[in-house]
Amino acid sequence: MASSSSIGSSIPAPEAVQVLVSSLADDSPMVREASMASLKEIAPLNPLLVLDCCSAVSRGGRRRFGNMAGVFQVMAFGVRALDKKDIDASYIGKLAKIATAEIISSKAHISLTLSFLNSAFELLLRVWAASRDLKVRISSVEALGQMVGLITRTQLKAALPRLVPTVLEL
Repeated sequence: MASSSSIGSSIPAPEAVQVLVSSLADDSPMVREASMASLKEIAPLNPLLVLDCCSAVSRGGRRRFGNMAGVFQVMAFGVRALDKKDIDASYIGKLAKIATAEIISSKAHISLTLSFLNSAFELLLRVWAASRDLKVRISSVEALGQMVGLITRTQLKAALPRLVPTVLEL
């Protein structure tokens, strides 16, 4: 009989994260909370893996997966944990489109998929839009343009002094 430690180590990390993400839709609040706590701890260790698993689940939307708010909350932790060298503007743009589509299709839990958008918006504006690479700046500004209608008016007003010069410099 195998010990529990050998069983735990035999599951590849992506599969384990996929199981945790899937558990966010469990009927039991205790299971959902435990999954969320585990994913919060994993996100800083491997944010791209967590984001990939969340984006795979989120493609089906609420009809296929019942707890999109939990998925987007985990995605917010993943975006915040990204290291500048791991950032790909097109990937974050794809994540923003997924979140945007979900917000448009469902008004429920908007205060959370907005937490994710606000984090992604700030990251795009602060880090990527200021990149030396023209392609990164252009992709970032395109993603910011798609997100502008979804962020709060206050956040947009605060971002305008940084956003307008960035757009004009392209």
